[in-house]
Amino acid sequence: MNVIELVVNIELLAENKGGKYAPVFPGTGCSLFLSDGSIWHCLQEFTDREFAFSGESYKAKITFFDQIPPLELFYKGKDFKLLEGQQEIGSGIILEVKLISNELTAH
Repeated sequence: MNVIELVVNIELLAENKGGKYAPVFPGTGCSLFLSDGSIWHCLQEFTDREFAFSGESYKAKITFFDQIPPLELFYKGKDFKLLEGQQEIGSGIILEVKLISNELTAH
């Protein structure tokens, strides 16, 4: 089975614009809301820091759980909204799309 991994840059909304008042930590579940109206549940791992506060930007690796979305939905430069539950907490742009095979090989 193949896994999609996205390398993204995320900008969190400032608290006074509806952003979170608490920091976001790596390993946090979130959802990507795409321009076609689809929502994909994912997990984010930070690549450049330990946590981020509202109003800050950071780089992360995104992997999906529940369902694996179609690869054609993602490409370098595509933008998205970052949701926590139903609340928009930020936006992002895809920097890189990786297709990772996690199949075991028999010897």
